[in-house]
Amino acid sequence: SKQETDLWAGSQHFRSGDRHFWQAEIPRQQQELQLGPPSRAWLEVTSSSITDGGILARPAVDSISAWAAANSTPPVHASGAAIGGQGILFLGEGGAGKTTTALAMALRGWSLIADDRCFVNGAGRHTTVSGLYHTAILTEHTASLLGGSLGAHLGETHQGKLAFQLPEEWAVGKSVQLCAVVCLDQSDGEPYQLRPVPIRQSLLIWQQSLTPAIQAVGPSRDWLRALTRLTRHVPVFSMTLGWGWDRMSSTLMNLINREKH
Repeated sequence: SKQETDLWAGSQHFRSGDRHFWQAEIPRQQQELQLGPPSRAWLEVTSSSITDGGILARPAVDSISAWAAANSTPPVHASGAAIGGQGILFLGEGGAGKTTTALAMALRGWSLIADDRCFVNGAGRHTTVSGLYHTAILTEHTASLLGGSLGAHLGETHQGKLAFQLPEEWAVGKSVQLCAVVCLDQSDGEPYQLRPVPIRQSLLIWQQSLTPAIQAVGPSRDWLRALTRLTRHVPVFSMTLGWGWDRMSSTLMNLINREKH
């Protein structure tokens, strides 16, 4: 079998043909996926790790991501929000504000695609994006910024983050048309100003966000074609993050209205 280091999950990833297997020590968990018919996913946790908020919030996320990546729906390390059937993905380095922005938009009438793992499908006429889990994992600082409207607390992850079961009234995970990508940063630039990203840089941004998928099934010509199609059909912008959420919502709404036409 082939052994790889999964940098995203802090686990060891083994692959032999169409079989995938993950093992992580903190917390100890095992996940196995058999690709192809019959498809199956398997998750095993110890009694000590079953209380870990990350496992409760996203059971078998690596296995499901590998299955999706092998079936033309690659998982993307991003958050996302949508309104009127049009979605925006938020990309950026850890701590850039992806989760905070997506959840803040959900609190202002948007639907939440996902707070961390989105699934992209470009097989049809339009590129679509969807989420899976009705949960969120965020830092204590982000939780304090968003107030007490995040639903039931599921516990803490082994990284010290807080896991929440989102309120039932929130629309989460629905498949929507991907309208644009916004790369967030906290630089000294003017907040809320959308700056178009050149295609060559967009390719690099997409490649970084698709790392979970590439790690799961390996690089291939299919990935190059998928990246090329994404950069041609979905515009990418960069934006310095501001903490005025009403203004952020207005800026993103204007972006969607502009790209729809």
